[in-house]
Amino acid sequence: MDLKLSHQALLAVVGYLLVAVAIFVPVKQADQKQQNEYRLGDRLAVLFIMLLPMILSVYTINCLVSGSCNMWSWFNSILVFIWSVLIFIVSLYGAFQASKQ
Repeated sequence: MDLKLSHQALLAVVGYLLVAVAIFVPVKQADQKQQNEYRLGDRLAVLFIMLLPMILSVYTINCLVSGSCNMWSWFNSILVFIWSVLIFIVSLYGAFQASKQ
């Protein structure tokens, strides 16, 4: 398995590394009266949650450059279709619930 990344994918990796660093930078509250507690565990959880979309994004960018991603395009199109159907169902359910009131 060759894991050579394109320049575009490497640029995305650098961008995601910047985002990862930014997650751990302490931020001051606008209201100085509130004490903002720095929770490393929460920030690690955010980074962990973002890790899968980051990896998939870099893979997609690399796939677009290499041009050999027929299976990946099917996977993405199926995910978009499922996501769209779920949004449609939730919208219909919300409209149905609103009409009952």
